[in-house]
Amino acid sequence: MTFNALGTGTGTGTVSGTSALSYTTVGLVTTVGATRRAVTVRLLEALPAGVSGNVSFTPDTGNGTSTGTLTLSTTAQVLVDLISNDVSQSAKALNYTFSTTKGFTDVTLKIEYVLIDL
Repeated sequence: MTFNALGTGTGTGTVSGTSALSYTTVGLVTTVGATRRAVTVRLLEALPAGVSGNVSFTPDTGNGTSTGTLTLSTTAQVLVDLISNDVSQSAKALNYTFSTTKGFTDVTLKIEYVLIDL
């Protein structure tokens, strides 16, 4: 996914590429000390200075609980929580918003989503 340049302008840019999230769980949580499953999100590289971004995802009913809109950072955050065993979330669009206080060239975003036991 690429956040497209704003030249010398400010405000919102556009995102090229369509990003979707899907996941499947099988069986009970088995990690020692874990009680539930979740999907985390984090940037693999920081956004340029003056750029901020948010992401949200709403799973289908029964496939976990959305934690709402998150500000993207290089620290992993829980995007979907309370995912049960034996669910299959089909690919569904991730919702991104970005804004900037200064211009920059196109930025290719590297974002990691991980299904984990918590």
